[in-house]
Amino acid sequence: MIKNSISERAISFGPGNRNVGIYTQSKKQAPNRPAVLLLNAGLIHHVGPNRIYVKLARRLAEEGIPAFRFDFSGIGDSCRRVGPFDARQYQIEETQWAMQTLQKQHGINCFMLAGLCSGADVALETAQMDDRVKELVLVNGFFLPRIADKSFYRKAQDRTYARLARFRLSDPLLMIKTIMQKLSMQKAWRFIRRVSKVERTAGSGSNCDKTSSNHALKDIPTLLLFSEGSTALDVYELLHKNLFKELADKGMLRQEVVKGADHLFTPLWAQCRLIESIASWIISCEENSLK
Repeated sequence: MIKNSISERAISFGPGNRNVGIYTQSKKQAPNRPAVLLLNAGLIHHVGPNRIYVKLARRLAEEGIPAFRFDFSGIGDSCRRVGPFDARQYQIEETQWAMQTLQKQHGINCFMLAGLCSGADVALETAQMDDRVKELVLVNGFFLPRIADKSFYRKAQDRTYARLARFRLSDPLLMIKTIMQKLSMQKAWRFIRRVSKVERTAGSGSNCDKTSSNHALKDIPTLLLFSEGSTALDVYELLHKNLFKELADKGMLRQEVVKGADHLFTPLWAQCRLIESIASWIISCEENSLK
């Protein structure tokens, strides 16, 4: 339910107004506040996975921070593009169109980009080429377009599997449930052997090439957030720590891991934890900018 202090309205933008989004703001909006753009997670439309974007936009509006959750072409309420095109490039382009629209209609000149999964990838790439982006919230981003050899993803999956399996087997009740879910003791034994094998080959990641992109990131305050059950965490550990190292050394990177959460933050407690982590970080960025 929307609180009386919050208003929401649909905005069409881009050539031919073919893109559509929902702008959420406080009815007592303070001037010169930056807006948060929430970018599609994969093919999920602007409500976000498990309606997380709706909840986050309204939570931010309560603090006087406007949010715009919109759909890229071919997703949700936005029209699809016709003809050959590069999907990532048009998503970056449409993010810039969204910023331009809010500049014209609301006089907003500074923006924070936030996205989950592929939305985090688009947010990071857009920020590198557009100076209007002042902060980033990257949730379970893979950033794999920067990597030439995507075979690392399989190694990262093995690490994720081993971590989650160790968790299940460390709890007697979960271990019994896991084995009971197997149709036979033979399959249960195969499961345990697979865990042992994965732990030996991928648990430490010592045999994985940790080479990442040498492309330096712009100095933008960034919240890097992962769920424990997402392979994105392992991709980051194996490949991208160097990519973000300079930001971390400058004190511009905050990293959090939500224990026990899956990739899309399905449990309600995980959604609440995610939303509050993002909201508190954005609010602190706002307070620091006013000092």
